[in-house]
Amino acid sequence: MKTWVNFKKIGTFFSCPLRYKKMYLSNREKGSWTPNSNIENLKKNILRIFQEETKLLKGRKPNVYDNIDFEEGKLSEERLKQFQENLDTFQNEHKLSNLTAYSKPLFVGYNDNIGLFANIDITMRVNSQLTAVILEFYGYQKSVETIGDNKEHSFNSYVINEKIKGVKNILYIYPNFNNILLVPVSEENIEDGKKYVENFVHSLNSSDFNAPPGGFCDYCDFQEECPSWKEYPFELSKEKRRELFRLSYSKLDVFKRCPFSYKKIYVEKIPQRSRDFFSIGTTVHNVMEEIEQLDTPPTVDEVHELYLKHWISRGFENKAQEEEEKRYTWKWFRKYLEEIALKPFIKAENTELYFQFPIEKKVMVNGFIDRIDKLEDGTYEIIDYKTEDSIRSQEDVDHDMQLTVYFWAVKKLGMKVSKMSLHFTRFQKIVSTTRKDDDIEKFEREISNWVDKIKAEEDFSPKENKYCNNCDFRHICPLFKK
Repeated sequence: MKTWVNFKKIGTFFSCPLRYKKMYLSNREKGSWTPNSNIENLKKNILRIFQEETKLLKGRKPNVYDNIDFEEGKLSEERLKQFQENLDTFQNEHKLSNLTAYSKPLFVGYNDNIGLFANIDITMRVNSQLTAVILEFYGYQKSVETIGDNKEHSFNSYVINEKIKGVKNILYIYPNFNNILLVPVSEENIEDGKKYVENFVHSLNSSDFNAPPGGFCDYCDFQEECPSWKEYPFELSKEKRRELFRLSYSKLDVFKRCPFSYKKIYVEKIPQRSRDFFSIGTTVHNVMEEIEQLDTPPTVDEVHELYLKHWISRGFENKAQEEEEKRYTWKWFRKYLEEIALKPFIKAENTELYFQFPIEKKVMVNGFIDRIDKLEDGTYEIIDYKTEDSIRSQEDVDHDMQLTVYFWAVKKLGMKVSKMSLHFTRFQKIVSTTRKDDDIEKFEREISNWVDKIKAEEDFSPKENKYCNNCDFRHICPLFKK
């Protein structure tokens, strides 16, 4: 009997194999699901609009907000009216024809045990090109850039083209985010989708279904039986944990730097564009995480293979710039490996350690720690990798809040921290510092005060800072629209 999977199910596996096993491979009783009438009516309205458009307006086109109960509160009338305008503009700018509606997903047999399916709503020709249309009502907002090179688009491209040959675009429609994205389907997308499925099948067959802790675990029905959480010192019930405001260092840092950016990223959940420095930083972190768990030191050539394997090709201006950055990054990363990381080589005690602890029962502070080493005297050293293009002063590191958060969290986990270090990998430099137990009470008061400010914020006014030139929201920022 085949196990049928879509992108959501595969994503569940890669985020938490245990959750995947419990949800899709066990015989647990499945709960009943009741469709949301507002969503169903909204979907019908959008399909009717396209149907009438491709029939050259033989009937009345409905408004997207017809038969929507706004008293329920899950859909915004203002947002849907904005989406109506956006949809009208899209139709005016593109020639639409030859619509076919799909009442069932597209099913594709992969092998004897696994089948794939993708949920598309219609196909039609957009400017004479065959286009699959996917309506999404849940999840996060996306942009053409973020969806155009991610696993979801690759998976959809692969499965859809296995069933419907010649699809040139996928039209992603997010009514609740007022977003319409026409994304080309390339041969590279299709091949990436195939590799993604192959990786899933291989990983599924070899998985022990263990899962590391993460930020969404409190919302999982299986957290209490998960081995990763058995020894965790919970201070509150799961129900209470779910209610708490969540704050990481990076989230707080964005608010302190610019409340306007905070609102766009964390309130409106607008995705940030891919950037080359994000890709470089993530690549280096992923390589370090893999080699830190080895029992014996790898050769530089072996690390180079990992570097190429983990390289992220997003956010670069073009292929030539990417290749130049890839060579330059390897040059300084290799020097860091030879001078620091592999001399001497020490297996890490923990890597990418997730933590979450409440403060005053009103905020859950969470995050990931790059690395923790156990020292000869039984104490621990916290290590954070920095790929930024400058070195911070000793004074800056001594007062760095991110390290204070890590010190606080690791102490909560029962470890005695005697040293904290920032590794500036571009410069092969380490700047170390310490914290005292007296710093914890001051830190908790400061976090509590910041949470009060965030919750009380209404205007989210922009604040000029050194990152403004590279901000994704500069074009809509009141400071720069003048």
